Amino acid sequence: MISKKELLSITGISYGQLYRWKRENLIPEEWFIKQSSFTGQETFFPKDKIIDRINLIISLKDNYSLEDISKIILEQNEYNSLNLDAILEIKEIDNYILNHIKQYSPSKSFSINEVIFFIIMSGFLRKNLIIENEYDNIYENNKNNLENNSISNMICKLCEMKHEKIKFIIFHKSNDIFLDDRINILSEISLINVSDMLKVKYFK
Repeated sequence: MISKKELLSITGISYGQLYRWKRENLIPEEWFIKQSSFTGQETFFPKDKIIDRINLIISLKDNYSLEDISKIILEQNEYNSLNLDAILEIKEIDNYILNHIKQYSPSKSFSINEVIFFIIMSGFLRKNLIIENEYDNIYENNKNNLENNSISNMICKLCEMKHEKIKFIIFHKSNDIFLDDRINILSEISLINVSDMLKVKYFK
């Protein structure tokens, strides 16, 4: 949970913007949770959800009206999972990954987490930061993470052990991360940007 004061400080929005977005149904009423504190009653929010939502609104507000943003958000909520036909429409996913999906999971529904993963791994493949069998290993080692955690507001680092040349990824929220000296960071990407691109380009 995060307090209203902390939320305004972290995101840089004003009290007025927060409550205007609430009135426009961009932020659900049920996310405004009143709790007792030592100063009296204070408003708290589910931290990851509210920060993700505010980052999305901020990224869209210069190009879309609040009414259009509301439609994007409502329609995004319908895409909790995507089937193979929907995956094939996403041009940012590499052909190798698409063929892997067709071969091993043709009838599976894929979470937004998995779609984000496919896109970032496609970028690594196209930049020759990983090769195909390395993708296979990374996917197998992260299936549980993708099923059990939200990664849309995280940072992804592609890493390599210096001597063994083993490549792997790390998901984390803070920039304050300290890695063993034996590890090289090959690339990193903010998943918020990937998530927002999906919402704007494919879910509107």
